[in-house]
Amino acid sequence: MDYLERQKDIKRQNNDHKNGRSFISSKDWNTVKSKPIVIENNVWVGFDSVILSGVTIGEGAIVGARSVVRNDVEPWTVVAGNPAVVVKRLK
Repeated sequence: MDYLERQKDIKRQNNDHKNGRSFISSKDWNTVKSKPIVIENNVWVGFDSVILSGVTIGEGAIVGARSVVRNDVEPWTVVAGNPAVVVKRLK
């Protein structure tokens, strides 16, 4: 996000808060970029893991606890760490 757009967003949020409105009532959601996360069947995701937008976790994959997944995870693999890397292949 462009820092100037973020500054405008913060000013709007502060105004909303000062006037008793919801903190995000006038948020400009057009500046928020998002992509779907796909988690296929038989996947385990460990506690407190973060999966970033646009990532696909393949069938049967395991994501270790507290991992940060930035890239797609191949089916039947174990990933862990920050950033998550392949630790083991299951098939």
